[in-house]
Order: sequence, then C-alpha cells, then structure tokens
Amino acid sequence: MKTFYRQRLEPFIPKVLLVGVGCIAALTTPLLVNAVVVSSRYLGVNDVLSDYLFGIGWAALLGFSILLWPVPSQHKRILLLLWLARCLVTLGFMLWYEYHYAAMDARGYFFRALQMEDGWGALGDSSGTSHITGLVWLHHQFLPDSYHGVKVTFSMVGLISTYTLYRAAVLFLQRDVPHLLYVLGLYPSILLWSSLLGKDPIVTLGISFYAYGVIGQYRHRNVLYVLLIALGVVIATWIRPWMALILVAPLITFALFATQGLTFKVIFSILFIAGVSASFNLFTERFQLETTQDVLNRIETVHSNLDIGGSASKVDMKMQSLNSVFAYLPFGMFTALFRPLPGEVRTLFGSMAGVENGVLLILVMLAVKRSRLSDLWNPIVLWALSLIVIWAGFYAFVSYNLGTAVRYRLQVLPILICVILYFAQKKIRAESGIQQQRFVQGSTQARLKDAGT
Repeated sequence: MKTFYRQRLEPFIPKVLLVGVGCIAALTTPLLVNAVVVSSRYLGVNDVLSDYLFGIGWAALLGFSILLWPVPSQHKRILLLLWLARCLVTLGFMLWYEYHYAAMDARGYFFRALQMEDGWGALGDSSGTSHITGLVWLHHQFLPDSYHGVKVTFSMVGLISTYTLYRAAVLFLQRDVPHLLYVLGLYPSILLWSSLLGKDPIVTLGISFYAYGVIGQYRHRNVLYVLLIALGVVIATWIRPWMALILVAPLITFALFATQGLTFKVIFSILFIAGVSASFNLFTERFQLETTQDVLNRIETVHSNLDIGGSASKVDMKMQSLNSVFAYLPFGMFTALFRPLPGEVRTLFGSMAGVENGVLLILVMLAVKRSRLSDLWNPIVLWALSLIVIWAGFYAFVSYNLGTAVRYRLQVLPILICVILYFAQKKIRAESGIQQQRFVQGSTQARLKDAGT
C-alpha cells in the first residue's frame, strides 16, 4: 500500500510545493508592497518600490559574494543562513519598525546625504553623525540613491563584524566552534542593532578588528596584529571619540600578564602608556574637560538629554561630587550591561530585551558558579573582562534611557556572550587551558633556542 501511494503521489510533490510557494507569494506580495509604501511615508523617496527592489537585488548580490570569501566552506553555509536572517530583518521586520518610529536616525542620515553636493568634508569632520552621513553620501557615489540599498550595505558590515569576532574566539580557543557562530549571528540584539543604518555597525566593526588583533598578537606575536589593533581603535574612535580610551585601557592586562618575554612587555608597556595618554587627551579635548566640575557638568547634561521617553530610567541622581559619581557607578554599570529586566519596559522591543537580559543574567550566574579563580590567569580572559568593566564604567552614565542602553550594548555584547559561555562550559575552558599550556611551552622553548643561538 505504501509503495502504491509513493508511486502515485511522489511525482506530484514538487508540483504541490511549487504551487504552495506560488500561493504564499501571491498572498504576501500585496501585503509586502503595502508595507514598503506605508513605512516609507517619512522617507521622501519618489519611487519607493524601485528603491526596495534595488535593496533586494543588492542583498542577493552581497549574499552571492559570500561564496567567494576566503573562509572555510562550512562557514560559508552558516554565513549564508545568517545573511538570510539579516535580510529578513533589514528588508522585512524593519518595515514595521520604520512605520512605528518616525524619528529614526537612519532616515536622517539618508536624507542629509541626498542633500549633500560634496560629502568629503563630512568624512573629515569631528562628529560621528557627520561621518555616517558622509559614508552614506560615498555609498551614493558608487550605487543608486537607494535607502534600502544603504541599509543592506550596513547590515553586511554587521555580518562581517560578527564573523570577525567569531574568528577571534576561534583563534583564542584554537578550535572551530560552529554553534558559537550561530549564537552570535542569531542573538536578537546583535542581529537587530547591527543590521541598522547607523553608527553601531561601524563601531562594532572597529571593535571586531581590535579584538582579533589583540588575540592574534597574543597567539602569534606579529606586528600585523598590532596594526589591526590600531585600525580597530581608529575606526571605533572615528565614530565615538571616547572609544579610544575604552579600548586602549584594557591592554594593560595584556602587557602585564601575557606570557611573552620581558622585551616584548617593555615595548608593549611603552606603547600602552603612549596610547592611553593620546586617548585621554583626545577625550578631554573633544568634550572640553579641564576640571572635575567640567566632568560633573557633562554627566548632568547627558542625563538631561537622555532622561526622556517611555524607556527612560527614572533615577533621582545629582552628580555634585566624585563621591556621588562612585556611589552611582555600580548601579549604572549593571544598567548598562543587563537592563531593562523583564517587565521594566512594556513595549515590543522592551519586552524582547527584558527576556534577553533575563537569560543573560541566568547565564552569568551559571558562569560564576562554574568558574574557578585559576581561570582568571589567562591574559585574554583578563583583557576581555577588563574591556567589559571599563566599557560599563563609561556607559553607566549614558544608560538612563533603557532603549538607548540596549543599542549601545551591542559594542561589547558579543564579547560578553563569549566570556559567559567560556566560564559556563567547563569543556571549553579545559581545552583552552591545554592550548594555553602548549602555547607557554612553545614560547619558552623558542626563547631558550634564541638564547642558545
């Protein structure tokens, strides 16, 4: 009987599937067209459908380019799936987002770029907003003036950032962990906020280069990785000037506790001091900070600018002295890393972020329970933890608005997830420890050989 039905029905299965897909396309296409038109009401584009179709074609072309990337073939399959997910967000879900949020930075970047006759000046300006506008203008010089096309390009930058951070984790662990790529690529906040037209994908790209350079330098001691660190810091600082100090400061752990020889530590320490000095001067000059009172006034100004909207964290905080700053710091750091908690913000995005942060906190508790003090002696772990803590210390004072805090968190969220999973999974830590011992032994043997020579 089964054979009979199989012989009778199997030839029709492809046709049935084809008809089903056609019916779904026929039913959803009018809805999609309507969504494109409605979501673009504030955009000021004459032919929104042509704009959207170009975005689809550009996404398909960029997706095809993944097949040409110099990466392992198994990674290409995963990257194609992750790119499909990003396209669904960028060209699908974002239509709903754009319909409900009229005052979007992405529209502002696109509209201002259209009005520019010469965007080179914006690229050389001191403002991150001008830099993004200049990048959009530059995009228009090579491709049609398509809003959805620009969104797709920035989404691809986000995918490259995610994959680079994953490759940094692989370089640290010295083995491939495909499920980690799925976690980083499909984690809701990473997927959403790194797919937008804005500052976040560019800053994340800089941080990914920086992280890959730090781990690569630790593993291989090659000047090219130092240059990659510098490139990452420059890209992130180009958008957000305070990122220089945030990224350079954690390198002190790398300089002090790395297993390389004394000469390397001295050289790296000198570079570290020079980098911190330059970063500090850039930070104080950019925000005109000369005295402690200037710092307190700046914090109060940021607070008043962000303490608006339904996602604002209502905190009765007066930064009148350094004591009040340090008293608020633990609460602010927790807010920057883990809020909103479930139920704090009762909107779609707030609820999603709350569930996400609740899971993140559970993973943190699991990681703390399974961690050992000896795990902290790994220089890369110390560097990653220092980066997270220093970042949270800076962003503690700009996280009054929980909606803004969720978006800013993208900068360190992939590194935070990697650290949590590292401590939570004993097997990964054990294998990393073995690789660490082999690396130490190899470095020691190389130095003895050099001394004998």
